[in-house]
Amino acid sequence: MRKQLGELTLAVILGIGMLSSLAEAQKTGRPAGEAENPETVVGQLVKIEGEFYVIRTAEGDKFRLRVTEHTKIDGTFKPGDRIEIEVTRQGRVETIRPASKEGR
Repeated sequence: MRKQLGELTLAVILGIGMLSSLAEAQKTGRPAGEAENPETVVGQLVKIEGEFYVIRTAEGDKFRLRVTEHTKIDGTFKPGDRIEIEVTRQGRVETIRPASKEGR
């Protein structure tokens, strides 16, 4: 009986956790479990290919990042511009903006 009660309690706790995660996803528009603190990538815009921004970092790494209707774009950009892109661990582009003068 105690084992069944413990299993039932665990199931209820997990269910509540999943529901709150789904509710947060609906509220923020982010997929459930997605990181709240995205990583910032700074680089020079190489080109825009449809829904993809291609950038090159100061280290020479090249990234091709997909922009969606959920991406916040602060400005208009052209090849050669220095930009900052916030990307989640899942690879979702959150924000694109001009790079700060410090260069991060």
